Amino acid sequence: MLMKWLGERRCLEFRLQPGFAIDSGQSPAEAGTPNTVSAACALARQVREKYPLQRADEIARALGVEIITDEWSVANGRVVYFAECRLRPPQIRLNLAAIRIAAQNAQADSAIAAWFSERRIAEIVTAHELYHILARQASSQGTEASAHAFARELLHLPFSPQLCERLLMA
Repeated sequence: MLMKWLGERRCLEFRLQPGFAIDSGQSPAEAGTPNTVSAACALARQVREKYPLQRADEIARALGVEIITDEWSVANGRVVYFAECRLRPPQIRLNLAAIRIAAQNAQADSAIAAWFSERRIAEIVTAHELYHILARQASSQGTEASAHAFARELLHLPFSPQLCERLLMA
Protein backbone atom coordinates (compact mmCIF):
# COMPACT_ATOMS: atom_id res chain seq x y z
CA MET A 1 0.00 0.00 0.00
CA LEU A 2 1.39 3.41 -0.98
CA MET A 3 0.25 5.25 2.08
CA LYS A 4 -0.54 4.00 5.54
CA TRP A 5 -2.96 5.65 7.87
CA LEU A 6 -1.97 5.84 11.50
CA GLY A 7 -3.91 7.70 14.12
CA GLU A 8 -7.56 8.41 14.36
CA ARG A 9 -9.79 7.23 11.55
CA ARG A 10 -12.26 10.06 11.96
CA CYS A 11 -12.27 13.31 13.86
CA LEU A 12 -15.54 15.16 13.52
CA GLU A 13 -14.27 17.94 15.78
CA PHE A 14 -11.43 18.81 13.41
CA ARG A 15 -12.24 21.88 11.35
CA LEU A 16 -10.33 23.28 8.41
CA GLN A 17 -11.06 26.57 6.76
CA PRO A 18 -14.70 26.67 5.61
CA GLY A 19 -15.40 24.98 2.33
CA PHE A 20 -12.40 22.66 2.20
CA ALA A 21 -13.36 19.63 4.21
CA ILE A 22 -15.62 17.17 2.48
CA ASP A 23 -17.73 14.87 4.55
CA SER A 24 -17.43 11.50 2.91
CA GLY A 25 -20.08 9.77 5.00
CA GLN A 26 -19.49 6.71 2.81
CA SER A 27 -18.98 3.10 3.59
CA PRO A 28 -15.66 1.53 2.56
CA ALA A 29 -17.52 -0.19 -0.29
CA GLU A 30 -18.59 3.21 -1.66
CA ALA A 31 -15.19 4.87 -1.32
CA GLY A 32 -13.21 5.03 -4.54
CA THR A 33 -16.30 4.86 -6.75
CA PRO A 34 -16.40 7.17 -9.79
CA ASN A 35 -18.52 9.68 -7.84
CA THR A 36 -16.00 9.77 -5.01
CA VAL A 37 -13.06 10.08 -7.40
CA SER A 38 -14.92 12.87 -9.19
CA ALA A 39 -15.51 14.62 -5.84
CA ALA A 40 -11.80 14.27 -5.03
CA CYS A 41 -10.90 15.94 -8.34
CA ALA A 42 -13.42 18.71 -7.69
CA LEU A 43 -11.93 19.27 -4.24
CA ALA A 44 -8.43 19.47 -5.77
CA ARG A 45 -9.61 22.10 -8.25
CA GLN A 46 -11.20 24.08 -5.41
CA VAL A 47 -8.01 23.95 -3.36
CA ARG A 48 -5.87 24.88 -6.38
CA GLU A 49 -8.17 27.83 -7.13
CA LYS A 50 -7.61 29.20 -3.62
CA TYR A 51 -3.86 28.42 -3.66
CA PRO A 52 -2.88 28.73 -7.34
CA LEU A 53 0.89 28.94 -6.99
CA GLN A 54 1.64 27.08 -3.77
CA ARG A 55 3.30 23.69 -3.47
CA ALA A 56 1.39 20.91 -1.73
CA ASP A 57 3.32 21.39 1.53
CA GLU A 58 2.59 25.13 1.50
CA ILE A 59 -1.10 24.44 0.97
CA ALA A 60 -1.14 21.91 3.79
CA ARG A 61 0.54 24.35 6.16
CA ALA A 62 -1.88 27.13 5.13
CA LEU A 63 -4.70 24.78 6.10
CA GLY A 64 -3.13 24.15 9.50
CA VAL A 65 -1.52 20.79 8.74
CA GLU A 66 1.91 20.17 10.24
CA ILE A 67 4.47 18.49 7.96
CA ILE A 68 7.07 16.31 9.66
CA THR A 69 9.97 14.55 7.94
CA ASP A 70 11.48 11.38 9.35
CA GLU A 71 12.97 8.04 8.28
CA TRP A 72 11.57 4.66 9.25
CA SER A 73 10.84 1.13 8.12
CA VAL A 74 8.56 -1.56 9.49
CA ALA A 75 9.03 -5.32 9.88
CA ASN A 76 12.82 -5.18 9.69
CA GLY A 77 12.75 -3.18 6.48
CA ARG A 78 10.37 -5.54 4.63
CA VAL A 79 7.54 -2.98 4.71
CA VAL A 80 8.24 0.55 3.56
CA TYR A 81 5.71 3.27 2.92
CA PHE A 82 5.95 6.91 1.95
CA ALA A 83 3.94 8.66 4.63
CA GLU A 84 1.30 8.58 7.26
CA CYS A 85 -1.17 11.16 8.41
CA ARG A 86 -3.49 11.83 11.28
CA LEU A 87 -6.36 14.18 11.85
CA ARG A 88 -5.80 15.41 15.37
CA PRO A 89 -3.63 17.28 15.39
CA PRO A 90 -3.63 17.47 11.60
CA GLN A 91 -0.25 16.13 10.56
CA ILE A 92 1.54 14.53 7.62
CA ARG A 93 4.70 12.58 8.38
CA LEU A 94 6.90 11.95 5.32
CA ASN A 95 9.27 8.98 5.23
CA LEU A 96 12.42 10.39 3.65
CA ALA A 97 14.02 6.94 3.44
CA ALA A 98 11.21 5.63 1.20
CA ILE A 99 11.17 8.82 -0.86
CA ARG A 100 14.92 8.54 -1.40
CA ILE A 101 14.66 4.89 -2.52
CA ALA A 102 11.95 5.70 -5.06
CA ALA A 103 13.90 8.69 -6.41
CA GLN A 104 17.06 6.60 -6.76
CA ASN A 105 15.13 3.90 -8.61
CA ALA A 106 13.69 6.54 -10.97
CA GLN A 107 17.17 7.79 -11.89
CA ALA A 108 17.78 4.58 -13.82
CA ASP A 109 15.27 5.76 -16.45
CA SER A 110 16.09 9.18 -17.87
CA ALA A 111 12.58 9.47 -19.35
CA ILE A 112 11.01 9.66 -15.88
CA ALA A 113 13.86 10.90 -13.69
CA ALA A 114 12.79 14.57 -13.83
CA TRP A 115 9.29 13.69 -12.62
CA PHE A 116 10.54 11.62 -9.72
CA SER A 117 13.13 13.64 -7.85
CA GLU A 118 12.99 13.44 -4.05
CA ARG A 119 11.34 16.86 -3.93
CA ARG A 120 8.70 15.91 -6.49
CA ILE A 121 7.88 12.58 -4.84
CA ALA A 122 7.55 14.36 -1.48
CA GLU A 123 5.10 16.80 -3.08
CA ILE A 124 3.03 13.99 -4.62
CA VAL A 125 2.94 12.13 -1.31
CA THR A 126 2.01 15.30 0.60
CA ALA A 127 -0.87 16.00 -1.78
CA HIS A 128 -2.06 12.41 -1.44
CA GLU A 129 -2.03 12.56 2.35
CA LEU A 130 -3.67 15.98 2.33
CA TYR A 131 -6.66 14.37 0.64
CA HIS A 132 -7.04 11.91 3.52
CA ILE A 133 -7.08 14.83 5.96
CA LEU A 134 -9.50 16.97 3.98
CA ALA A 135 -11.83 14.06 3.25
CA ARG A 136 -11.46 12.70 6.78
CA GLN A 137 -11.00 9.24 5.32
CA ALA A 138 -8.60 6.60 6.52
CA SER A 139 -6.50 4.81 3.98
CA SER A 140 -8.26 1.85 2.39
CA GLN A 141 -8.27 0.28 -1.04
CA GLY A 142 -11.21 2.45 -2.06
CA THR A 143 -10.02 5.76 -0.65
CA GLU A 144 -6.59 5.34 -2.22
CA ALA A 145 -8.10 5.80 -5.68
CA SER A 146 -9.64 9.09 -4.55
CA ALA A 147 -6.41 10.23 -2.89
CA HIS A 148 -4.44 9.45 -6.06
CA ALA A 149 -7.01 11.34 -8.16
CA PHE A 150 -6.83 14.33 -5.79
CA ALA A 151 -3.01 14.44 -5.96
CA ARG A 152 -2.98 14.06 -9.74
CA GLU A 153 -5.51 16.87 -10.21
CA LEU A 154 -3.97 19.20 -7.61
CA LEU A 155 -0.49 18.86 -9.07
CA HIS A 156 -1.55 18.59 -12.74
CA LEU A 157 0.35 15.32 -13.12
CA PRO A 158 0.32 13.54 -16.49
CA PHE A 159 0.48 10.16 -14.68
CA SER A 160 -1.03 8.39 -11.71
CA PRO A 161 0.70 8.93 -8.37
CA GLN A 162 0.65 5.14 -8.09
CA LEU A 163 3.82 5.16 -10.18
CA CYS A 164 5.67 6.28 -7.05
CA GLU A 165 4.65 3.02 -5.43
CA ARG A 166 6.07 1.03 -8.34
CA LEU A 167 9.35 2.91 -8.03
CA LEU A 168 9.53 2.06 -4.36
CA MET A 169 9.13 -1.64 -5.15
CA ALA A 170 11.57 -1.66 -8.11
